[in-house]
Amino acid sequence: MVGWEPEGPDAYGFATFTGRVRVDRGRCRECGEKPCLATCPVGILVLKDDGPALGIAEEEAAQGKCIECLACELECQLRGRGGLVVELPLPEVGGISLSAAKG
Repeated sequence: MVGWEPEGPDAYGFATFTGRVRVDRGRCRECGEKPCLATCPVGILVLKDDGPALGIAEEEAAQGKCIECLACELECQLRGRGGLVVELPLPEVGGISLSAAKG
């Protein structure tokens, strides 16, 4: 899902320590289970407006309360509607940017 970014009134997101969580609430409204909420090991996601939302201050998530484990995204992709993506930077290995290598 490289470059996936929800737009318009259904777009929601928040910063994490090194990346960003992006949510398309339009897709979330169609999801009955909302598996992303229950799978978060630190319990920072809550249900709001028929989709996942940050249940803590944005500053706390950006300072590391979101542990960037990808559990919410994996559950959303496997059992949900694919409306949540965690964007994290790819590291450099041996001086080569993995982000550039993919392109």
